[in-house]
Amino acid sequence: MNPLSPKQRLFCDEYLKCHVQQTAYVKAGYSARSAKWHATRVFNLPQVQAYILPKLEKASEKAQLTAEMVLEELRRLAMANVTDYYKVNANGKIVPKTLHELTREQTAAIAEVGEKGMKLHDKISALDKLAKHFKLYTDLEAGVSNFVIMPTLKIRGKEVVFEVGKPAPDPMSSKTV
Repeated sequence: MNPLSPKQRLFCDEYLKCHVQQTAYVKAGYSARSAKWHATRVFNLPQVQAYILPKLEKASEKAQLTAEMVLEELRRLAMANVTDYYKVNANGKIVPKTLHELTREQTAAIAEVGEKGMKLHDKISALDKLAKHFKLYTDLEAGVSNFVIMPTLKIRGKEVVFEVGKPAPDPMSSKTV
């Protein structure tokens, strides 16, 4: 296998920063005119692959997240309560807490901090993602709607019995149940 040329090494280093072959190709000093085709050709060279792949694997191991970690972060966003982020000052005015007064878990739910206060990440979106993960929507998305709210009901003095899997009876019919 041929050793990397200085330009190829620069291409590799740039690729490891941006993960875009064409961008790395141009930043390494190659011509932008035919970067699309040539970047792929350089990227696929055995010596380039031998240099890049171990570094990509190492970076992947270093940044590895578990599903448990992702769920925990979503839980933080979903369970954030705006009352935890404000306090009543000595004048009786409601003011935002300082970041130092908040826990790490609480600060994870903050999307922005501005002069007027804090904006939390989208709670509904986090709850929606958790609900999908725990398959809380499965029956609704599949079109299943067998909900039993009230098995019997009195309408105009007549008792109407609802049975799962059967159409609702007509309470106005002359039949008594």
